[in-house]
Amino acid sequence: MFQRALLNIKDNWKSWLSVSMITIPLAISVAVASWATPMQGLLTWIWWWIFGAIFASSKHNVLWPASAFSWILLSFSLLHWVEYLPFIAIMAWVMILLMHFLRLTKYVTLIPAAALHWFMFWVWITIAVWQFNAALWLELPKSDKIYFSFLQTLMNANSVNLNAFVMFLIWFLFLYISKLKYPKFPAVIILSIAWIICWYLIKLWYLPHICVLGDKYGWVWFTFYQNIFLPLHIHDFGSFYSIIRKIIGVSFVVAIIAMIETIVTAKIAQKITKEKFSKEKEVMGLALSNIASWMFWGLPAAWAPTRTYLNINSWATGRTSAFIACFLALIFSLLFFNNWFLYFPLPIIAAILINIAIKFMDFWLMKRLYALHHFALYIAVITAFITVVEDPTYWIIIWTSISIMAYLKKITKWGAKVSLFRNGKIHEKLSFSKYLKIQQDGDIVLLKFSWWLNYLNQEAHVEHLEKINKPITLILSFSHMADIDVDWAETIDEVFLTMKNNWVDLYFSWLRWFFQDVISKTKTYKILDWERKILNSTSELLNKLLWDINDIKDNATIPID
Repeated sequence: MFQRALLNIKDNWKSWLSVSMITIPLAISVAVASWATPMQGLLTWIWWWIFGAIFASSKHNVLWPASAFSWILLSFSLLHWVEYLPFIAIMAWVMILLMHFLRLTKYVTLIPAAALHWFMFWVWITIAVWQFNAALWLELPKSDKIYFSFLQTLMNANSVNLNAFVMFLIWFLFLYISKLKYPKFPAVIILSIAWIICWYLIKLWYLPHICVLGDKYGWVWFTFYQNIFLPLHIHDFGSFYSIIRKIIGVSFVVAIIAMIETIVTAKIAQKITKEKFSKEKEVMGLALSNIASWMFWGLPAAWAPTRTYLNINSWATGRTSAFIACFLALIFSLLFFNNWFLYFPLPIIAAILINIAIKFMDFWLMKRLYALHHFALYIAVITAFITVVEDPTYWIIIWTSISIMAYLKKITKWGAKVSLFRNGKIHEKLSFSKYLKIQQDGDIVLLKFSWWLNYLNQEAHVEHLEKINKPITLILSFSHMADIDVDWAETIDEVFLTMKNNWVDLYFSWLRWFFQDVISKTKTYKILDWERKILNSTSELLNKLLWDINDIKDNATIPID
């Protein structure tokens, strides 16, 4: 067993070393972007991934203080509630666990991809805009509105620190070009280590001062965990209620995004490694890991696609890589956080975050959406506008609702097909709306309902059926039906009365017992049953009707698709 453990360590050394080294500066950067402390970013990644590696099903997924939450957490923090960030993790755990046990995970996919893509697009734009102040070394009041922050930066352009801006610009270009020309070159690791060492060694020299982490977070001291209840200050019930309500709203959005990222990332890992994963177990691992994040004063997090991809491409063979990477990050943090990491220049953090932001911005998305589906483009643009102008926590509920309503509107459009029999033989198959324009006396029309009949499509059905104004024979076949509700059944009497006044001869066929229980209570059913116009076989009914028309005794059975 010991030899096997050593073999796993040897086989995974490239992955755990690569992931731990690159994740430390990124975890610090994302935490700073969320207005949290650098230590919270490190603690989130360390403890979160340990629990995720134990309980999740995928062997390669990497847990991460997700940058997708940065804007949401920043908006929350700017309300002076930064000490409550860990409680978003525990509330997200409650919601994820609840959705897991209620089997609601599959409904998360109802969120339209267009809205989600553009939400993420604007998350990264917002992160980039907010990092401009760090890149330019502008100490301005923070706002949860991106447009206000951008205007403030423009209005204070005359206060820009040129030394900080030049440092940012040079190393931003270094990271960007390195990513384009040499994608496997660990530019972030090299840049972070070089500047931390450089600033530590020359701190006593007479050089232009550049703001570092220690200037902003000099009071932070790295520990394994912190008492999460210590910084809480609740003065009265009103403030408590306001905080709880905001935590619940933010946690709901965080839980949804975390579940989506988890499922998507696990699918990416499965596609690359060909190893199956359990969606339920992955979500359970996500939930339990959020408990760990809360217990150790961390941030809400999710599985990270880019870090997972790095883990796999570094030849990770299993969970061993996760455990060792976390242990290594913990050792590095204990040894270097208080003495070295605090010398991380803020313009370098801005260069890292803005580079990541540009990488994740899909500038061609609008063109693709316009080419594929105009409605998806409209959803995306409006989502982006709402996300920028209003609270970002509203977008999921609003635009998921709009997309679902648009889908419901689409399925309520009745595009039924009919088989038309004319002059004793089959004439053609066409849409019901087209038939209404060419209907003739004596037609036999076979109309097959599909999937379901309910209150959503009953209006469209009634509207079309009441347009029959010729004395025809209409067969309503229920052979392809999956469900029927009471609302639709109650409209049958209304439709039947209209068609009877128009001399339409109505038949029911293939009415299975579970539909019969619903329809048998209607007046229409009782009349048709008494007139023997309810039959089990559509083919048998058609043969009888066509036989009567042609008066041919040896008529063959007519196959019906």
